[in-house]
Amino acid sequence: MEVSDDGLKIKLKWPRWTPLVVIALAVIVLVGLVLEAADQLGDVLWPIFVPLLIAFALAYILEPVVGWFERLGIPRRRAIGFTLASAFLVLVLFAIFVVPRLVAQFALLAERLPLLVGIFLEKIQPLLGSIRRINEGLYASINARIARYLEDPSELTTPIIEWMQGGTGVLGVTASLFETILIPFFIYYILRDLPKLRAALELLTPPRFRTTTHEVFDRVAAVGQNFIRGQLTICAIMAVLDSIGFLLLGIPMAIFLGVVSGFGHLVPYVGPTAAAILTVAVTAVDNPEWWRIVGVLGVFLAVQAIEAVVLTPLILGGHLELHPFWVLAGITIAGHLFGILGMILATPTIAIAKVLLTYARHAYLHSRFYTGPISDYGLDPPPRDETEPRDAYAETSQMAKDEEVSPVTGDPA
Repeated sequence: MEVSDDGLKIKLKWPRWTPLVVIALAVIVLVGLVLEAADQLGDVLWPIFVPLLIAFALAYILEPVVGWFERLGIPRRRAIGFTLASAFLVLVLFAIFVVPRLVAQFALLAERLPLLVGIFLEKIQPLLGSIRRINEGLYASINARIARYLEDPSELTTPIIEWMQGGTGVLGVTASLFETILIPFFIYYILRDLPKLRAALELLTPPRFRTTTHEVFDRVAAVGQNFIRGQLTICAIMAVLDSIGFLLLGIPMAIFLGVVSGFGHLVPYVGPTAAAILTVAVTAVDNPEWWRIVGVLGVFLAVQAIEAVVLTPLILGGHLELHPFWVLAGITIAGHLFGILGMILATPTIAIAKVLLTYARHAYLHSRFYTGPISDYGLDPPPRDETEPRDAYAETSQMAKDEEVSPVTGDPA
């Protein structure tokens, strides 16, 4: 751009990084608009989205049972009916024999939690002396908060109970009986029509891309199946092992805490850590003997070791190979946007996204746009602008290459 200043012409140029900044700002604005639109759309679709999501998860779990019935020579529709009937029978038995124990222990926790919290706060209050010596203001603030909780423990326990109640329903997200009734119908139609839907989508794909599309569908389905079937199986086994360990140690509400600890594995890192803190706190307040606390930690470590060494390799056949940073970041963001359901779905969503990005990266690196010569696009190297400052290092490097000497030291190469 030419600018006249006292008769002098000055050539102004944008910095080279300006396009990157503009693109980054545009991406940020676009992501914000997409999230806002998704939030508004979610308010409309949420009543149907949640039952459909639960139905997909249950359909993945029940698909092997349908396949087993089909191998016995039963037509697929009848096999689906037998599978749903068997699942309903298991659900009824679970509701009769297991749910009452869990409800009773949850009620006991809700009843005893204020007392346990009060005892815990009284025990830690004398330990605040070290904080007082370091920061008098911080000590006064913590002490005032503890005093308020001691006067009214429900101020602290009520949010905890409400959060736990939110997670004890059908994932704590189905708001009406009608939504729950929809789930079996969705499961039936997903099991019946999902193979046909996949075949139809592959048929619409151009023939030259069908092999890759088929592989992508297989990889995505494998990720979903590994997570849903495998993780639920692993969580159930861990819940049983944790409950047995807690019962042997005489931990109060052992079955409830065992179930929370086992299925907390659905939220990697965050769930097991929170369950361990809760169990240790309940144990310490109920009977603060050091061997029981060490025993609780030993149960957690032993079950986690069994999960890592035996259960995951045996049931999943391998990990999802996700970096912990992306898992934690995804759990945090999804939990903020969608609550506990988002935290549970963050890991499989990231794993599926990794599969899709892997194929996209492979296609890009082997595309003609990436590998083709510059002449294919009618582009020539830009002419040198003599007004630009000379790059001494680049010129020295070229001279060194011509003379076969180092551009830094000048020594022969």
